[in-house]
Amino acid sequence: MKKTNCELFSIGTQTECFNIINVDKMGKMYNLDNYKKAGVWALFAKQKLGENKKWFCLQVGQSKDIAYEIKIDNERINENIVYNREKNYVNQFKQKIFSYSENPSIQEMLYNHINDNYTDFKFTCVSLEENPKIRKEIESYFACKTRAIYWRNGRPYEDGDLLNLNEHFNDSVKVISFAEPDKVKNKKEIDEFLNCFLSL
Repeated sequence: MKKTNCELFSIGTQTECFNIINVDKMGKMYNLDNYKKAGVWALFAKQKLGENKKWFCLQVGQSKDIAYEIKIDNERINENIVYNREKNYVNQFKQKIFSYSENPSIQEMLYNHINDNYTDFKFTCVSLEENPKIRKEIESYFACKTRAIYWRNGRPYEDGDLLNLNEHFNDSVKVISFAEPDKVKNKKEIDEFLNCFLSL
């Protein structure tokens, strides 16, 4: 796949980074068919409000099908969630038994929060990789290095400090890496991208 000049960096730089999966203002995605493969992806965006117009890595994921996962996440970003939506319990014989209230899933709420607070979404393909163990190492390394705001490695913590984006990249923020950096596949390319990203 041909690499494009990274839209995360200022115009005029010659730095190449990972392939951008284009999303227009209406949420329509382009060149997504190129990513019906296993690998690692990341979501970048800018804050909607405030003076800070730098790019933030919001989420990092790994999947057997990058295109499918990004398509679902993009739909979640662009949908309006409804709380206490009325649903019907219908049995196998297509008979309505009762109705109940259903709340949005944590994923729907997460991407709704992302949409409320960020703009100019850019999905990137970090790495194409078939091996699930290697994908997980790349995901963890990339998420920790970019301090992906919404990323969780498995189960959530029950408590934590309130996010302050002005201090998010300070050394005082504790970063726990779940990967051995020297063993991460494509580490050189990832580090080149990260050096540019972290200097923005």
